[in-house]
Amino acid sequence: MLTSVFGNSTVILKTKLGYVKGISSSFTFNNYSRNYNEFRNIPFAKPPVGGLRFHQPVPYGAWSDIYDATRFGPSCIQSVNGIVDQYVPNTNTSEDCLVLNIYVPSGFSESNAKSVIIWVHGGGYYLGQGMFYDGSFLSSIGDVIVFWRGSNSVTIAGQSAGAFSVALQALNPANKGLFHRVIAQSGASNSVIAMSTAARKNAKLLSRTVHCNDSLTKETLACLRNKTVKQLLEAFNTIPTSTYTINNSTDVYFDIPFAPVIDGVFL
Repeated sequence: MLTSVFGNSTVILKTKLGYVKGISSSFTFNNYSRNYNEFRNIPFAKPPVGGLRFHQPVPYGAWSDIYDATRFGPSCIQSVNGIVDQYVPNTNTSEDCLVLNIYVPSGFSESNAKSVIIWVHGGGYYLGQGMFYDGSFLSSIGDVIVFWRGSNSVTIAGQSAGAFSVALQALNPANKGLFHRVIAQSGASNSVIAMSTAARKNAKLLSRTVHCNDSLTKETLACLRNKTVKQLLEAFNTIPTSTYTINNSTDVYFDIPFAPVIDGVFL
């Protein structure tokens, strides 16, 4: 972050990738006004559509115009119905959802560095959204920026499947130096459902359901990339899940249809 200009409840920052326009906001806590800046829907990778569907994320790159970060973007594709739509505030969904919502206390500068929390929401790897988690209070009251690159104190945190995700990232030697602490709430890397042993079986089932071959070859991938979001989501919803116990335990576990797998590539 190099410069900032305030006016009309907006803030414009100059970053390494280009200018970003966000929102300058405030709220009152204990009769004291707290100010913060909010930047919504900042892309961290190119939209995973077309040939990038089911591809590892590709860096977004720079932009020439001022990026409008004043509005929330869509949530990732998911079934929003029944109980779910009662607690998911954003029912607008899209494959183009690889974005961050960033909350920064007003007055932050490179000479006044803050600790950073990167939050990964839960939802079984297929439900949830960042919009459900408002980081304004934490960034304003605490000595924290909810996501900011460049700090010497970075914590990755998550809940449920988000906890699985950050705990697994902590095991990757290639991540050394990228973050310094991990907070895993209600989840751990050795959880029975943190990783999947049924991903190949479920991938074949999904492929057959949308009338692609189940050989899981390049031809299968090309076929799946040509299917509509509606077709894939409907097929996903037909994959059976079940509950089960382990080693005669009374604890009940449930299946997650698609989860991280051990395949030699760490994403």
